[in-house]
Amino acid sequence: MPVPIWKRDDITKTEHRLIWFLIDVGGMGNVVAHGWMTRCSEAMGIHRITINRAVKRLVRKGLLRTVSKGQVEFNMNGFEAMCDTDRLPAA
Repeated sequence: MPVPIWKRDDITKTEHRLIWFLIDVGGMGNVVAHGWMTRCSEAMGIHRITINRAVKRLVRKGLLRTVSKGQVEFNMNGFEAMCDTDRLPAA
């Protein structure tokens, strides 16, 4: 059973903030296009190279995937959390 995103201890604070930034700008359903790292670094107050390294780590962890140079999208399989059906309330 996959570990839910909120229980993972391998995600740093910068990576966590980056995930929320991408969700906030609408990257959850779309590809984030060229130029987004500059906007992200300005909004978060973190250097663009730090953002780039965090993106590469998130790609290795399976939470993001690269579409082409400078473009990323969420890997929805990385966010799956299987619920135990015995613990769900009865309908």
